[in-house]
Amino acid sequence: MAKPPSDNADLRTAIDAVFAEARRARSPYGVASELAAMLAPCIDRLEALIETGRSTEAEPLLKRIVTASEVVMNRIDDSNARFYPLCARAVMLWGRSWARIEPRQPRKLAAMVKKCADDSGFSIRDRIIEDFADALGEPGLAELRDLYLKELRELPRIVLTDPTRYSRGACDRIRERGSVIRKLQAIADARRDVDGFIELAELDGASDHEGIAIGRRLVDAGRHAEALAWVDRAIRADPEGDPDQPHDEPHGAAMVRALALRGLGRVDESADTLWREFGRRPGAALLRAIHEFTEPATAAGAPAQQDTARAVAVASRHEDPHEALRFLMEIAEYGHAATLVEARCAELDGHRYDVLVPLAEALEATPAPDRLRAAWRCLDALLRSILDDGRRTAYRHAAHYLVRMRRLAPGCGLVEAHAALEAELAKAHRMKKAFWQEVEWEEE
Repeated sequence: MAKPPSDNADLRTAIDAVFAEARRARSPYGVASELAAMLAPCIDRLEALIETGRSTEAEPLLKRIVTASEVVMNRIDDSNARFYPLCARAVMLWGRSWARIEPRQPRKLAAMVKKCADDSGFSIRDRIIEDFADALGEPGLAELRDLYLKELRELPRIVLTDPTRYSRGACDRIRERGSVIRKLQAIADARRDVDGFIELAELDGASDHEGIAIGRRLVDAGRHAEALAWVDRAIRADPEGDPDQPHDEPHGAAMVRALALRGLGRVDESADTLWREFGRRPGAALLRAIHEFTEPATAAGAPAQQDTARAVAVASRHEDPHEALRFLMEIAEYGHAATLVEARCAELDGHRYDVLVPLAEALEATPAPDRLRAAWRCLDALLRSILDDGRRTAYRHAAHYLVRMRRLAPGCGLVEAHAALEAELAKAHRMKKAFWQEVEWEEE
């Protein structure tokens, strides 16, 4: 392949600078964001090259990024996912560039994709088969499938029984075989071969656990009765009736089941399926999905008023009030949240600060007495959990909560309740001098 022309020399220099900076880093921490800021403009320029018909210039530079990125991922801490998404985007663009290069040899490209997929570092190339599907085309995908089928035939088949009794070697062979099967399933997806995907799922007798993934593919293929049967198999096979959902199916078995039922003309049953799932896992995303699902002609992204009212009622009955409160915050129904806090204040758990802290702050932002009272209840739960646990490192937060409660009490009719609380704390936690010192400092 011809080398990029000189007008891309600065782009090549910029790419090399990213990885030179990574090699100079003495610590793995704090460099991912800097490297991402350097690499992002390069990726944008490479995408522009592809879109303007200059894929042959972009391809070697993208390959350079993909290869070097895996070395960098070994050297830096990217726990905040600053650098990784750019690397994954580079792989996607690498596949797109190859799809626009003519002529290309499917067999050689299939061999290259297999090598990259097998050597996937830090999941950067985990979707390389999907990313290169257009470039491979049907001939290349068939070549790639044959390569993996040959590899699969050479691997020992292990019948899944009791995983706790497997040796380490057996577990390694199971993982190796599973990895090959997953790649073959990715090829089946690229070829839109639903039956091939199912056949691969059934190879080792674990197809029930893939019932949701199989069901979704059957729905997309218009085979709704089969899809419904597979989803129901997955639900029955799981001890809790709650099978794991594929990463690309946000609402799991419920959504796939609902889609299959709707495809069979059982519209009321399909809506009831989603509402039952909402009762188990209330969330704004699922509420939007329900509205779009039941009112496809009028849905504009926001749930209808009647859907919201029903959702509030259903969520408020959830066995865990914190899940209900999380949902009510998501849809900014703070009035209903305040009502729920008052009704179920005895169930509030101060360890759920992920819900109670932001809820208290939101409720405090309005002068309405009922909301201020609910904020006081949330802070009370947070305060008690810290003091009852004796978490010295959190005494500063506990003091902050107590002082906020002092300021809230007069405006929400809880003066007597707060006085009783202060008396209780003074008696039960009088020896926690560090806490009382924090309260004095907070009051200053």
